[in-house]
Order: sequence, then structure tokens, then C-alpha cells
Amino acid sequence: QIQKMATELPKDFFADPSNIGFKELSEKLNHSASELDMINEMETYRKEYIGNVSHELKTPLFSIQGYIETLIDGAVENLSIRDKYLTRVGKSVERLLNIVNDLDMINRFEAGEIKLKVSKFEIHSLTREVFDMLDLDAQSRNAKLSITGALPQVYVIADKQKIEQVLINLISNAIHYANRQKPQISVRTTVLKSKVLIEVEDNG
Repeated sequence: QIQKMATELPKDFFADPSNIGFKELSEKLNHSASELDMINEMETYRKEYIGNVSHELKTPLFSIQGYIETLIDGAVENLSIRDKYLTRVGKSVERLLNIVNDLDMINRFEAGEIKLKVSKFEIHSLTREVFDMLDLDAQSRNAKLSITGALPQVYVIADKQKIEQVLINLISNAIHYANRQKPQISVRTTVLKSKVLIEVEDNG
């Protein structure tokens, strides 16, 4: 019966189809089941990744659009506002370029080629940069953004771009889902020995 089952499978399924026992068949089928599970998992990851990229592209695009429209409406005459908004437009463009450069990440992930660019940076400063990037969105909803933590400065060693990506997604979602009447979003940092816990909380 095992030999008969083997003939129904692809020719290259076994190294030696003429010498197959129950153990060999069981091990091979279990291995194939694991490969199928991995393929299904990667397909789920692909769908989630495409959804995340779509969301990430909207944030800098809407920011650029908002800043340019504000400048066109007259803010360009105020030099301090003009310089501040142009700086933020530049950061949003840089963010767009980073997203575009990461579009092949799923292929590199499958090939095991993703490498983190680890560096030391101050997490509160990065959070404020994200606040600036999402400023127009927060203003349109009258949302109050704040940072809380036991220490004024908290340094971490991580991939700054990836951490920024996570913060943008979490804070952007918090702005959208916070209480509509009085939206408040807080980013809280807690030092836990050699690690830092970062929590994004809204009142929605």
C-alpha cells in the first residue's frame, strides 16, 4: 500500500521510491506539511505587508499635501512657518523614499537577507520627530500628543528607521481612534534593566 501511495506522488518526492517504508513516508509527509504551513504563513505575511505599505504611504503623502496647501494659502509669507513646513516636507519625502526602498523587503525576508542598521539614538527625540510628521493630522482632530517617562532622555540601540516606522503606525492609528471630543495620545517610555518599553496609548 505504501509503494502504491508513493507512485501517486511526484517522481522526485523520494530519493529512492523503490525502498520506502512507513517511517520514510511519514517523515516526508510531515516535512511537506511543514513547508505548506510556511508557504501559507508567508502568503499571510505578504497580504499584511501590502496593507501596511499602503497605510505607510498615505501618511507622508497626506502630510506633504497638507503642508503645501497651507503654504499656498498664504503661510509662505511667514518665514518661520515656511521654513518649518518645508523642513517637514523634506522629512516626509525622505520617509517616502525609505518606504519605496523597502518595497523589496518581503523578497529579502524570504531569502533571509534582511539586515538591521543598528545605531544608538535618543528615543524621545525620535518620538518628537514623528509628532512633527503627524502634526497636521493631529491638528485637524485637535489631538494632544505627549511624551511621558521617568527620564528626560532615553538612549536605545536599534534600527532607527524601523523603530520610526513602528512609531508612525502606532501614533497615526492612535490619532484616528482616540476620543473624538478630546483626543489625547501619550507615548510612555519605561526603562526595564537593559531594555526600554515603549507604550502608545490613546483615550479612545
